[in-house]
Amino acid sequence: TGSLGAGTLLSLVNASGGIDLRAGAILSAPTVDLTTSGGIKSNGTGIVVASTSLFSSGGISGNIVLDGANTIAALGSLSATGSDFQLTDTGKLTVGGPVAVANATVSAGTIAVAGTFSAGTLMSLSAGGGGIALNSGTLSGSVVELGASGGGITVSASSANDVKSTADAITELLRTRHKIMPGDTDDFMVRTLEEMAAMRTETTRTMTALLAGI
Repeated sequence: TGSLGAGTLLSLVNASGGIDLRAGAILSAPTVDLTTSGGIKSNGTGIVVASTSLFSSGGISGNIVLDGANTIAALGSLSATGSDFQLTDTGKLTVGGPVAVANATVSAGTIAVAGTFSAGTLMSLSAGGGGIALNSGTLSGSVVELGASGGGITVSASSANDVKSTADAITELLRTRHKIMPGDTDDFMVRTLEEMAAMRTETTRTMTALLAGI
């Protein structure tokens, strides 16, 4: 209970009892390092505030439940391959990794995957208005669920020459997952930046023509 902070690095190591962030507990530092063989839980009330990153230098055994109003800028290296990982973040979260867990359930206003984020079974990411950006990172799991309430999901191709083939592959994958039959209309949209720019240009031309006619 209570608050524990540091000016640069806050490191907590627990051999077996786990880390329990009880009501009102706040762990706060630019960089927070959590290592334990007993899991981490917050019960929706204790929170972690890490303006630079949260990581684990020694690994974590046991489930990780950080379901309070956490403010974590980035996830660094975190190995908990036999454990479930649940995180609620109030702002923009960047996954630098590598992060390896059994099952991952992560929600944040914006989620950017810039490193390796892997789950043995379920990988579930849910973002708010900022959406999900799969930048240069790798996201994997037997089941991958992605949801963005307003900002959409963006994917970066490895090069400009790969943009169309990447968009086509995503379209084919989504049609398969959504069980859309050949010839039926997609229930989703995949757009490249080039296509979006062309659409904006056409909209601008239309507006200019309308104004010219006034």
